[in-house]
Amino acid sequence: MLCLNRKLRESIVIGGDIRIVVMEIKHNVVKLGIEAPQGTSVLRSELHEGNRVADAIVRSEIASGDVERREGP
Repeated sequence: MLCLNRKLRESIVIGGDIRIVVMEIKHNVVKLGIEAPQGTSVLRSELHEGNRVADAIVRSEIASGDVERREGP
């Protein structure tokens, strides 16, 4: 893991096309701005983890054949 110190309005660039800017620092909270190409998914880590867990559950249900099949409307 790379650890950096940044001040207000300073930024880092990832992969040449993603920029993360420190927008505000107040008490113990840092507000970040993220500039990324359209179509790039940007999620908070807890949402990303939740999606991974949900995907794993769906995959296991499909593998076990425990998926309810529905016909069209």
